[in-house]
Amino acid sequence: MQGAGGIGGLLTTIHDGATYFPLADANGNITEYLDTNGTVVAHSEFDPYGSLITAMGDKAGDFNFLFQTEYLDRETGDYYWKIGTITG
Repeated sequence: MQGAGGIGGLLTTIHDGATYFPLADANGNITEYLDTNGTVVAHSEFDPYGSLITAMGDKAGDFNFLFQTEYLDRETGDYYWKIGTITG
């Protein structure tokens, strides 16, 4: 359970009462969201700095977890990064 969070750790999301499944690339960027039928409803591509290059699909603007699985505030255009501590 503790290893499920962080980059690439988003398993499902619910939007407007429907469940969607995110797919991440090797960098943890959410590139697709699938509906429960396995249909791609949103596709995104990013540059190395997190700027959105491509957004396609009926629900492309509906999801806020995108670049490196971080939350995008669409009003400001900023991502909210988790701050953690390392203990040893």
